[in-house]
Amino acid sequence: MDSFRHPPGTGQPHQSGSRNASNSRQRWRILRMQIHQQQEPCFGTDARYLCQRYDCPVRSECLTLRARHLL
Repeated sequence: MDSFRHPPGTGQPHQSGSRNASNSRQRWRILRMQIHQQQEPCFGTDARYLCQRYDCPVRSECLTLRARHLL
């Protein structure tokens, strides 16, 4: 999707190196998928702190990002 824009409140990850690039690509791929499916593009954003979408297929991965952030 060429017209994809970063969702509000999403900053760039603070890690460095190829792992960061891989995580970033995966994050934006999931965000594009959420937009395509007409869902709120919330993966890895501040919305994860209050997430109640228990049926979300990437919820556990997104919350793992939350756990790493809190460490």
